[in-house]
Amino acid sequence: MTTKQSAKLNTTIMKNKKRGPNKKLTKRPWSREDDSEILELRYTDNLTLKEIAEKTNRTWQSISARLVRIREGTNGYIEDPWTSEQIEILYTSIGVLDFKAIGKKLNRSAKAVESKAATLGIENTSEMSGLITVHQLSKILQVDSKTIYRWVDTYDFPVKRLKLREPDSRGNNYVSVTEFWKWAEEHKERINWFKVERLVLIPEPHWVDECRKIDYYKKPTKRRWTRQEDRKVWTLYYTEELTHKEIAKIMEGRSVQSIEKRLRRLRENNFGTIMKIYRLGKRF
Repeated sequence: MTTKQSAKLNTTIMKNKKRGPNKKLTKRPWSREDDSEILELRYTDNLTLKEIAEKTNRTWQSISARLVRIREGTNGYIEDPWTSEQIEILYTSIGVLDFKAIGKKLNRSAKAVESKAATLGIENTSEMSGLITVHQLSKILQVDSKTIYRWVDTYDFPVKRLKLREPDSRGNNYVSVTEFWKWAEEHKERINWFKVERLVLIPEPHWVDECRKIDYYKKPTKRRWTRQEDRKVWTLYYTEELTHKEIAKIMEGRSVQSIEKRLRRLRENNFGTIMKIYRLGKRF
């Protein structure tokens, strides 16, 4: 036996002596109770890995590896078969609760719930709940997402921030199709219905077809704004306090959207200051 082999053997013997006969470590499977215990010891009691190892009769390397698997969601449990009652709860809960909440309800992991939902073909939680993201809606309406968020601030457009999937921690902005149609009926002029494909958002109300015909015959008039028009639209909105719709009726050939866009551009270019200077010049 070489000197190196002898030294290695002596080290092993010393380790076994320190461990003692009552601290024999055996490889055994992990259970949910074991996971709950080490999570509590680590994150509630703030123990070190070595202290947890002593309490649970496992190695600190085993504890560390297990915590990583828990974080990654690869716990390796052998799940119980799904009962018909659990599947029924899953159908009624999907799109209403996120996967984590459903998992708590069924005493299963979020990953197991998501996997079962995918097997049943109901993993698209937004479709199951009658919701659509703001981005998807902007594509359907052929408007920019920023326009929709502007509607939220100006016209009380119904948007909900929900977290339907795990581990998505940020969530997304969703629009209920039913709530959208209620809002759209009161704000028909904000959307060019001719651009919206038929029956994409179902159930589609009967009045949409009529709006499509009206928007089809509308001829867009793209012409430059004159200084006189700028002064007029600014005065009507800020001095006489008329709405965009009322201004559009007064200014022929200008739509509600064009009035709104022009006022926004004038604000960005500090037109209010220019108007003050203009009025002062007229006085003198």
